[in-house]
Amino acid sequence: MRYTKGPWVIGSSVEGEGAHIFSETARRSVAWVAPWPSAIDEETGRAIVAEDTHEHPDMRLIAAAPELYAALREMTFYFSADLSSPLAAEMRGRVLAALSRVDGGAA
Repeated sequence: MRYTKGPWVIGSSVEGEGAHIFSETARRSVAWVAPWPSAIDEETGRAIVAEDTHEHPDMRLIAAAPELYAALREMTFYFSADLSSPLAAEMRGRVLAALSRVDGGAA
């Protein structure tokens, strides 16, 4: 199975209710992200959500996934041009392993 093509954008959210991440290309939701609790109410035991999910750094990272994937895929071509540096060879291997996981292969 292939991932839904980007760009992905963070949809509107109501504070404490979570938010959808939408594919602009497919015109559909690709993920629902629940709100992050910032504390637990000691009396009720319920989560207190003080941060808007829309602004959470993890939400921005998820929304950026298609662009990050494309950039990493392109970088593998540059790494293959000069692998004389041990660091370049190691980084290319790490990038290829991460891409393989996205593509459904073994890590």
